[in-house]
Amino acid sequence: MDRATLLLLIDRALNGTISPQEQKELQELLADLSNKDAVRQALQDKWETFEANDTVFSDEQGEAMLRKILNGKRSDFSDNVIRPLFPWFKVVAVVFLATVAWAILDFYSSDCDGAELTMEQAVSQYGIEPGSDKAMIILANGSTVVLDNSNTGLLTEEGGVYIRNLGDGMVRYEAGAHAMGYVLYNTIKIPKGGHYHVVLEDGTKVHLNAESSLRYPVRFAGAAREVQLVGEGFFEVAPDVTRPFLVNTSLQTIRVLGTVFNIRAYPNLKAKTTLVEGQVAVNGAGNTVILTPGETAESELGKSGIKIKKSDIDQDLAWHNGYFIFDNEHITSIMERVGRWYDVDVDYKGSMENINLGGVFQRSKSIVQLLESFKTTGLVNFNIKGRRITVIGN
Repeated sequence: MDRATLLLLIDRALNGTISPQEQKELQELLADLSNKDAVRQALQDKWETFEANDTVFSDEQGEAMLRKILNGKRSDFSDNVIRPLFPWFKVVAVVFLATVAWAILDFYSSDCDGAELTMEQAVSQYGIEPGSDKAMIILANGSTVVLDNSNTGLLTEEGGVYIRNLGDGMVRYEAGAHAMGYVLYNTIKIPKGGHYHVVLEDGTKVHLNAESSLRYPVRFAGAAREVQLVGEGFFEVAPDVTRPFLVNTSLQTIRVLGTVFNIRAYPNLKAKTTLVEGQVAVNGAGNTVILTPGETAESELGKSGIKIKKSDIDQDLAWHNGYFIFDNEHITSIMERVGRWYDVDVDYKGSMENINLGGVFQRSKSIVQLLESFKTTGLVNFNIKGRRITVIGN
């Protein structure tokens, strides 16, 4: 918040020259609880200006003054008699007046805090929105480039490879005529509340989900094309029978020649590779399995072997296609994904035992639709405070 603007608006509110539009702006600033500290400081500055004068408002007049600022209502305290005070008493009076003002502000803020907001009001007030196109690239020299839809075009060049942000959430690597022979590595990082597409130098396309990262050479050299993934990515690997494509995660290594698959490998969770087209070899815990389309390979930390399951392609690729699909899924698993996409933290209160829910939701829609739907089951309720959602078991 611009403190100078706040002080100006308070001055105009006090002397009665504030316009209706300015009054609305002032009321919005005061209603935003994130501005409370700045409002306190501005009021304190106002009280301190009285120290240069020989007169001070009484506490009743000070309360009327602050009420006028907060409520935007006229209060003719200016016509009241001002009491002269002895110089040694002046500081005490100013401090007392400031204390009264802060008490009123605390009451005002507490009143706002105590007012129960609807879920939609809370989501709006705290700015909780669906994820969007945003990412960051860490270049070989350690510098960073922020990706969004505002900085399109050629971003930079590394080792003879051009990096272009195409807009619409996609960045592409293009080998120039004089690409260097040595290998440089980049890392693209997706924050919570984001996603992005990257086209690697060989033409392989990767869609990265929120809170994910991919490390890769700006130009593939050698007998294999190798990358490292943390989080979730949907891969469309460019065919090259002479150079296999390897994706390394903490629990699995996926080897392909050219195919389409999804990998979910967030820290402290199961690693899950789902094959859509072609064929992949999945290695983990000393075992190797071959997947065919429609199969999923799961690996779990601390457990040996790889489980092969029939996959639900629609559900596994829902995030890539812009949806959440939950099928009798536990609430903690659901909220882990929801929190990642909407960039919120999640707490739990009460028992979450046997709370399994389902539904199909568009990721581009407000979180309200999803939470309200779950609330209607009678199994859970939700409390939103800031960017933190508390799930309450009923």
